[in-house]
Amino acid sequence: DDGLAHKTFAADFTHHPWRSTEEGVIEWLEDEAVTLPLVRRSEAESRFFAAARKVAQMTFTSLAHLNIPAHSLKDVRGQVGRYFGIPEDEWRLEAGSSVNGGWSRWQLDTDPKSAGGEYRERTVTSTMETFILHFWCELPFVKDVPKKKIPKMMTLTGMHRNRVTAEIDYDIKEDEEAKFKPPSGSRRLAEITSEKEWSRLIRDQPLTSSRKRQYATAHAILLASLEGEEYNEERERGTRMLWELAAQRDHIDDFPKEALEVVVANARDINMRTRWYACAAAWCLSPFTNFRLHMAECGVVEKLLDNLREVTVGFLEEAPEAPDRAWRAALGALSVCAVD
Repeated sequence: DDGLAHKTFAADFTHHPWRSTEEGVIEWLEDEAVTLPLVRRSEAESRFFAAARKVAQMTFTSLAHLNIPAHSLKDVRGQVGRYFGIPEDEWRLEAGSSVNGGWSRWQLDTDPKSAGGEYRERTVTSTMETFILHFWCELPFVKDVPKKKIPKMMTLTGMHRNRVTAEIDYDIKEDEEAKFKPPSGSRRLAEITSEKEWSRLIRDQPLTSSRKRQYATAHAILLASLEGEEYNEERERGTRMLWELAAQRDHIDDFPKEALEVVVANARDINMRTRWYACAAAWCLSPFTNFRLHMAECGVVEKLLDNLREVTVGFLEEAPEAPDRAWRAALGALSVCAVD
């Protein structure tokens, strides 16, 4: 935690075994899962070793005494393969591959002056095999988000200082035609083939609580900003997530401007539950001056008033749960906004 020691974190691996049918079609078998501890060098260590390598090259010294454990892609593949019983570094005889060759006659020259003896030698041809592992990583915190709706990069801007506080990188290379790509469903999978890609994958590991909130907030924004009736459920779930994040007073500074704008946009959603969650989130944020002023600039007062104008005689007694609570949340948020 002091930035000088290497980091150890737990990583989940899923083994997707397969077999080829007589028609040459890949058939996926039952999955296996295991959680393994991995080691990543901290940023300070990476900088130190980069400088130490340069010094070692100039002075012809060795860095063997400075060897600190860190898992490279090669190390991880070996470790994971052994746990799943499919080691990459072991060669074995393929069952039923041994073929006896024909007999050959050889002259045994034991004595140059004699004709020598004769012996027979049998040749056997065998096939050796080993495992080749393909590593695929799942892009985290994008569950249920359509692939075409995921940007390459999302920035989260803080409200108090109006500067970018986090960047969420969603740019991964997907190969839909890859032969050994496991069934992905709604997941986004990218194959890790180089040490550079592996370093990029684990650079944020282990995730801090603040980084997890940033990922969760970005996920909620992606869901809550989906447009169209076909995404009503996703938009409702994303808006509820934003409401839950807005209710965390201890971490209110982490609530970004982009999430605030989505909350205001959904305050008049056609789905009453989505509207309820958006108005409730606006109510949680309105006591804070910066949030309240920015919501007013985005038109939250007008949208809250439109929600209140829909009240008819006996509305509170006859309305279902969602419209009733949406009306009450709109009234609560508007009453706080009236301070300004």
